[in-house]
Amino acid sequence: MPGTLRQEHRDATRRRIIAGARRVFVKKGYARATIEEITAAAGVSRATLYLHFDSKYALLAAATEKMRAEAIEGARQLADVLIAGERAGLRQWVDWALNYYARNRPMALAGEEAELSEDKPTEVRRTALEYLEPWVETWPLELRVEARMRFELCRVQMHTYMWGRSHTLFADQELPVDLFTEVWWATLIAPRRAHG
Repeated sequence: MPGTLRQEHRDATRRRIIAGARRVFVKKGYARATIEEITAAAGVSRATLYLHFDSKYALLAAATEKMRAEAIEGARQLADVLIAGERAGLRQWVDWALNYYARNRPMALAGEEAELSEDKPTEVRRTALEYLEPWVETWPLELRVEARMRFELCRVQMHTYMWGRSHTLFADQELPVDLFTEVWWATLIAPRRAHG
């Protein structure tokens, strides 16, 4: 029983550190966030923080874990939608994706900053392509590299639109959903059907 209480206390402290780190990363970004600010936000000592995390990057990884899991699930769903080839399903997915970008923007920007400053691989992007492989396999063998590139170009387009400032230029929230659906449909569905 005492071991269980101790583990519960450790888990609660870890969650508090992650929550504190998330608040600091959202407010200051990755590069400007300091361990001192994170320990203050979490209400723990530096020694306690380092019992749970060996670096600021490890903290960032823990703080973005839920966001990454949601992105992976989104990639799986997109693969299913693209395989089914239903435009209404793609529109529904695009609506979800734009909301995902808007909801996660501050932490995602901190994550990108961390990847650049720490020279770390872009895990979410690589993972999205991995989970889209079932869709890629529906393309003719000689067009599969092209299919992956088509998806990557679409992803970058949405990414730039949502994590830059473009999404604030237009009041109509349905228009981006409609236009991204139209572009993604033409880019990801139609070519496969034409060659398949």
